[in-house]
This record gives sequence, C-alpha cells and structure tokens, in this order.
Amino acid sequence: MNRALPVETAYALWAEVYDQENPISHLDELAVKALSPNPQEWRFLDVGCGTARRLPQSGPFVVGIDRVAAMLRIGKEKHPDFRLAQGCATRLPFADACFELIWCRLMVGHLPKLDSLYRELSRVLISGGHLILTDFHPEATGRGLARKFKDKDGKVHEVVHYLHTVDEHREKSKESGLFLEQKLDLAIGPEVYSYFQQQGREQAYRESAGTRVLLALQFRKA
Repeated sequence: MNRALPVETAYALWAEVYDQENPISHLDELAVKALSPNPQEWRFLDVGCGTARRLPQSGPFVVGIDRVAAMLRIGKEKHPDFRLAQGCATRLPFADACFELIWCRLMVGHLPKLDSLYRELSRVLISGGHLILTDFHPEATGRGLARKFKDKDGKVHEVVHYLHTVDEHREKSKESGLFLEQKLDLAIGPEVYSYFQQQGREQAYRESAGTRVLLALQFRKA
C-alpha cells in the first residue's frame, strides 16, 4: 500500500463502494442515534454527506454538502430528489443561522486545523441549535491505526488523516460559541465482530478489541 492519499483522490476511488458498511461506519451510526435529535424535525445540514446515505428522507429543510464530486454524483443517482451541493466545510455557501441541526460525520480528521471548521458550523447554526460531530478516535490514531478503505477492485488505500484531541475540539469549538454537552467513545467490540468474521479477520478483531476507534461529540450553540 502506498502513502496516504489526498482526500479528493481517496474518496473518488471509494465512492462506488462507499455505501458498504464497515466497523467504523457501524459505530458511527450507533453514536449518532444516541446523541442526535431526530433530523426529520429540524432544518438540517449534513456537512461531508458523501453519497447522502445518511440523509433523512424528509423534513422541513434537508441539505447535504460535500467537497468530492464523485461522492455527490453517486448520491444524486441514488437520491435524485435530495438537495445536495458541492462545497467546502470551511466555506459553507449558506446564510448565517439557517440550520437548527448539523451533522459533521467522519470528515473532520481530514482537516489539518479545526478553527475555520468550527467557525463555519457555528455561523450557520441558530442559537440553541445542535451540532453532532464524529471522527476517527485520537486513541486509535495514536496507536498507529490509519483510515483505510478498499476500492471497488479490492485494493486497500489509506486516506490522509490528522489527529485532533478532545481538548482541542473543546477549545476550538468554545471559541466559536459551541459548547460540548456529551461525548461518546466507542471501541471495537461485539457490535462489530461480524464484520471481521465475514472477512476471516478474527485475529485482527482479537488484537484490536477494546481499542476506542470512534469519537462522538454533541454540541449546543450558546
């Protein structure tokens, strides 16, 4: 496997099989269900929506945005009625205070710094609104685990990823008027054993069991 790929290159390769679940995406879904209000009841934005597979089917106003054209193309093919836009998480093309609930799932680690992300998420969120953010856990990154995926041909790639500690998230979000209310740390465990078993990777499961691999944070804007 070669060195880590840039985000656009990696996700263009990943797009066609991105909807296939894996241990990280499974834990991500569990965490968001535990922390998030029902997105169908709010003016809702998914930042880094990918193929739009997590967007709610209905709601007062639902938008997904992603920087990778290949991911959005798949999303529009599968969900032609969805509102999807191409754009950058640090320069969102929306007016101030126009969303009540924002998801930002499994993408923040692809950014080298958090400042501009939290400023933009806070800017487009109403006062009292909720932000649910998830990422590859800093413990996993610290142990040398990398963000990897298989493309449609089964080739394994690594995507560039930066370590952001919980303290860094708390500090940078607070500077933007967002306050951390809840935190979840999800580890490799029985919930995801079947993924390893299906691939004949029981030894890898035993070696990684108990490692925290998913960080989930719930914020509220002051």
